[in-house]
Amino acid sequence: MGLWAVLLMSMVCVACAAAALGLWHRQHWGYWTAISILGINLLGDTFNAFFLREWRTLIGLPIATLMIAYLFRNRMAFGPKKPPCLT
Repeated sequence: MGLWAVLLMSMVCVACAAAALGLWHRQHWGYWTAISILGINLLGDTFNAFFLREWRTLIGLPIATLMIAYLFRNRMAFGPKKPPCLT
């Protein structure tokens, strides 16, 4: 696999770390980064399962789906911060 595999996995590592940091701080960009990464993973698992006949990747489908559903359900926690009302 060589150098390209190391570069690709390094990019995945940075993207996951950025999503984790954004979610930890409840930032809007972290929410969308996590949704994007999980969506790409979901598409990749689906492709591998049905086109390449890698049935082991089917375990990733419910996991990614549940994580995306959880984030959608709690999306208001990651919205833009509003200043407190002074009334």
